[in-house]
Amino acid sequence: MFYRYDGWVQTPLGAAVAGASVAILDQPADFDTQPGSPLATIYEADASNAATITAATWEAQQIQFTFNAVPDDVVVNSFFAVSDATPAGYDSTLEEPWQVLAVNGNVVTVGALTNPGTYVSGGTVATSVSPNPITTDGNGHYFFYAAAGLYSIQIYYATVELDYPDQGVGTIAGGSVLSVGIAAPVQFTVAGSPVTTSGTITLAWATETANTVLAGPVSGVAAVPTFRALVAADIPALPYVTSVAVTMAVPGILTQAVTGSPITTNGTIAVTIGLATQSANFVWAGPTSGSAAQPAFRALVTADLPSVRIPLITLTGSADALALNTDNFVTTAGVDAMTLATPTPTTNDGEIVRVTDTTGHAHTITCSANKIAPSHSLVTFGGTIGAWIELEAYQGIFYVRGNSGVTVS
Repeated sequence: MFYRYDGWVQTPLGAAVAGASVAILDQPADFDTQPGSPLATIYEADASNAATITAATWEAQQIQFTFNAVPDDVVVNSFFAVSDATPAGYDSTLEEPWQVLAVNGNVVTVGALTNPGTYVSGGTVATSVSPNPITTDGNGHYFFYAAAGLYSIQIYYATVELDYPDQGVGTIAGGSVLSVGIAAPVQFTVAGSPVTTSGTITLAWATETANTVLAGPVSGVAAVPTFRALVAADIPALPYVTSVAVTMAVPGILTQAVTGSPITTNGTIAVTIGLATQSANFVWAGPTSGSAAQPAFRALVTADLPSVRIPLITLTGSADALALNTDNFVTTAGVDAMTLATPTPTTNDGEIVRVTDTTGHAHTITCSANKIAPSHSLVTFGGTIGAWIELEAYQGIFYVRGNSGVTVS
């Protein structure tokens, strides 16, 4: 909505001044030229209709605008303004809005002495726009419509100029607040400013380059903060970790090596663990006696071995023979040589007797009461150097195994 302002121009004696120029200026106004500046947008009616331009052509000093829809007040001899067209030659000035020469459907023809260029896009229309400055009629009268606010009126004719600042339109002049606006740093965007009647002013962050922060200057005296990249001086001396090191302690049976330590920026720490060298015939074992303790490499002792007796009989003659009595005791009849040991218990359960041959001759072992399994009494073996048999007694029966030429009968 726009508000009407009426005025008259008269001589000191009251005679009407027709044809005087009246310029309506926005605040703050500059009266140094005729017309002054900045010129305000004024209207010939209390409202303006809006439309958009969809196409435009220039020919024979005329522009044919194609409207999306022609408002009712766009008629022959009326005025309208165009803004935001591309190219800008299709926009109108405040002094000379486009005056309608003809209306044919959605095509509105106006006069234009120069070619504005090839139309590309855009164009927002405001109707009922009046030229600024305007002129007084035969009675010295002039009027215009404008949005509520304070304006300056500049009247000039012949050598006379009359300047009237702070003229209120649609409000009470002399101190009333006509609009409230806000100016913000470039880090913000402002929407809804100024508010002239009612509304909301909104602040929002403007878009910024990635990885920039709002900060004061990088050096020197204090200054208004801006969005910028961080520099080393922005970071305080925080107690953060500057290096990481690795050490290792391993038992004596192991070796260890650490490389790449410490790391101060980036890198890789490598840890290598291996077995330490040991003396020949050493084994990994607990203590030789006493209470439990950590294992270590050492030589075996007798207590480490299980309780298994293997009496060994070596046959060295050419026709050796062994006889086992009813108690499964090895007799010595017919034996050329016996070494190391012979079984001693009467039943020999669980004991093993190993008989070996060093001559390459056949040998026999006899047993009374058919004590050699399965229920036999004679074993023949040998004929090859290194031949051997083992006799294991279990509940009075000898079980036989051997590696060369063993015959049980």
